[in-house]
Amino acid sequence: MSPNEIKLLGIVEAQGRVSPRKAGALMGVSTAYAAYLLEYLRQGEYLGTEMRGIYILLPKGVDALISQLVEIESRVQSEIERLTREGERLAKEIKRLTSHKESLKVPASWPNLVKAESSGR
Repeated sequence: MSPNEIKLLGIVEAQGRVSPRKAGALMGVSTAYAAYLLEYLRQGEYLGTEMRGIYILLPKGVDALISQLVEIESRVQSEIERLTREGERLAKEIKRLTSHKESLKVPASWPNLVKAESSGR
């Protein structure tokens, strides 16, 4: 389904029933385009008509919304797993660098040398 079809199904679900004018206004599209989409979805049995020009959601429309949400949830879970792995990798790198820093042996006179060099001596 197209993003506009999913968006329209969501609008019908949220509103309970819509006319082409209301759907167009809520979608930010022309009434004619909303009417076209509503009729297309009705022909696909995603929507039904309660009375002439008033569209309601049918079970197939709910199934399409559920399917879309399951797909989004799957992508979100994959991204969470990827970010978790990246977080673990970064934590290991931080630990490695911290350990490396602590293992460095800096002569006691080194801070004085740095001060002397930066002051131009």
